[in-house]
Amino acid sequence: MTACFDEIWAESFAEWGGEGLMAAEAARRGIGRVAHLPPGPAAGEERFDVVYASEFPGGTADLRVVTRLASRRLVVDMPMIGWGDVLHGDWRAMGGLLFGAACRSRDGRRFSERALSKLFNRDQAVLEPIRILCNRNHLATVVADKRRIGHMVVVCAPTSGGKSTIAQRIRDDAAFRQKLGLADARWEVMKAEDFFTRAAGGLDHVIVMYNLLRRLNKEIAAGEDDPLPLIFDEAWKLTIITLITPPDRLREQFRSSEMPDPGRRYSAKILRLHKAYQRDDFLRPWYRAWFEYQEGLPAGRADTRIIVFAPDGDRITGIAAWRDVIDAYFAANS
Repeated sequence: MTACFDEIWAESFAEWGGEGLMAAEAARRGIGRVAHLPPGPAAGEERFDVVYASEFPGGTADLRVVTRLASRRLVVDMPMIGWGDVLHGDWRAMGGLLFGAACRSRDGRRFSERALSKLFNRDQAVLEPIRILCNRNHLATVVADKRRIGHMVVVCAPTSGGKSTIAQRIRDDAAFRQKLGLADARWEVMKAEDFFTRAAGGLDHVIVMYNLLRRLNKEIAAGEDDPLPLIFDEAWKLTIITLITPPDRLREQFRSSEMPDPGRRYSAKILRLHKAYQRDDFLRPWYRAWFEYQEGLPAGRADTRIIVFAPDGDRITGIAAWRDVIDAYFAANS
């Protein structure tokens, strides 16, 4: 429990759930802004340097709530299992230890270290690899620091839509960066999914390639949240660049990059996407949802651009007229 105070100079602190003992200790130590928050979504939107939860949040949704509340560090006491449980005859703990899952042991729902890593770092992208400070009496203190990101440029397009090409141009072409209003800096290019496995450490200037069809490709159900866009909220400065490729050109790029060998057997996912791309209007709802997400961001939060790969030459515009662009390129096949 002392990890909250001994490893960070916090200007604000919140205890989520629990009895408020840590909040009282934070106030005693002179931390300026202290709160004791109710568990669940009613905790509100105010963010704190450090958020401490003395009891495990009820599920992934609650974990995302406390993660969002923490601007720098999340500390959670988690019920643990170990091989000692198996040696003492609790065979239900073995599944969690062998397969990295949470398990229902004799003492209730508890976690192995592998399960904790999955819960914090594979089901979320905004946290650096967790540290487990102690594991006594089946209780561990998990410390998870937020990723520190300076300027993030999100390049969004569907599969084969030109993300890699544009990301590399931003990194290597100073004149192109100037057109986009981006600083001359050492830019790192990465896929959005890389945040799930990336080591600890800050990112000053990063270009993130985000697949417009990620929800489809990863089979994320309509009622479930995609955890990746939450990483965009952590950037101090955010630029979003959406690529628009005409359907005919996209089909050709998809064939050459994803299905180059006519005699090869391809995965069901590739074949499904190939079939979907034959419809000019397939991408229409995907782009609509993406632009509506951008319009819903707080005013001034992001610099938003569109790069249109038009037959008469590529052009860069703002997103104000995105509906006209989508209507022009993704109407139903005639």
